Amino acid sequence: MRFLKRGEGYTFIELLLAVAILAMIAAPLLGLLATACTAIRSAGDQTAAVNFARSAMETVKAAGFDAAYETYITGGQSPLIEESLPEDPRMRREIAVTLPPSPSGMVQDLELLHIRVTVSWPARSAERVVVLESYLCRR
Repeated sequence: MRFLKRGEGYTFIELLLAVAILAMIAAPLLGLLATACTAIRSAGDQTAAVNFARSAMETVKAAGFDAAYETYITGGQSPLIEESLPEDPRMRREIAVTLPPSPSGMVQDLELLHIRVTVSWPARSAERVVVLESYLCRR
């Protein structure tokens, strides 16, 4: 291989060698980029699921104890299952409002409701799930 002299261009072999070296450096970086894109998508799905669960939890809590008791316990709508959310059709949400077990074994010693919101969605390898739990009492 001859070296570049004044006024001459690069030879085909020199260009081919430079492209090969560049490809060896760039190939691992492209794999890293693909992995980063997958992680970003997964994090975005997780964030959306948490927000959908929080929204449902706050809706139940904002209604108050009496309305939640009437709708979910007396009305028999627990669990309320939404197979496809309008905001993201891949997401599935389940809202369950139940009477928590009391320590004394009585049906209900306290005026307390257990709220459990579950949001699930399909991921690459398995179904992903976010669960939020809280309690609501009469004030």
